[in-house]
Amino acid sequence: MHFSARQGRNEYQHRYCGYRQQDVLGDEAHIFLACPATAHLRDELIPKIDRELRLLDARPWSSYTDTQRVGVLLGNPPPSLLKKHLKSWTKVCVPLIHPHTTELRSTLGALRDPSPSGTGDDASDSEYNDAVRQAIIQHSLYPKP
Repeated sequence: MHFSARQGRNEYQHRYCGYRQQDVLGDEAHIFLACPATAHLRDELIPKIDRELRLLDARPWSSYTDTQRVGVLLGNPPPSLLKKHLKSWTKVCVPLIHPHTTELRSTLGALRDPSPSGTGDDASDSEYNDAVRQAIIQHSLYPKP
């Protein structure tokens, strides 16, 4: 995943994992589903999502492909979700996924090489979090502060 505008982008096939696994492609499936650096995040989120899937009569988490799992972790509704449950999924799971995404971004930022100027991405992180939070509030997915 690529969050920083300051660093140049590598070609997709050359985006390797930054967590002691230089020979593993650091694509979305690896970052979300296999990387040891993000294991604590998915270990916390996936049981919550699996619970919601069961409550909404959707297929269990274990039945999805890696591509479908990444989509769900990015906030997309699962493919087996009935339309009548879409609003419930959005109200419950998007607020679960947003903190996960924010923490994932921080974790990946910590794995990056520090910028040569010594400045971090704190300002853009804050802007990103504020923008996502505003979008969630605007769509009535979080209670207003």
